[in-house]
Amino acid sequence: MEQVAIPLSVPNFCGKERTYVDEAIDTEWVSTGGAFIGQFETEMAKKMETA
Repeated sequence: MEQVAIPLSVPNFCGKERTYVDEAIDTEWVSTGGAFIGQFETEMAKKMETA
């Protein structure tokens, strides 16, 4: 399996990141709750299972 580096010091906005950040700010859900938390956790779990 190919290893893909995730840059930690350089912002990586090559997809819908800006849209999601703007939505979180606009809806005032910038915390441990909100619409994207469950989706993020699910996707991270999938990535970790394949690592």
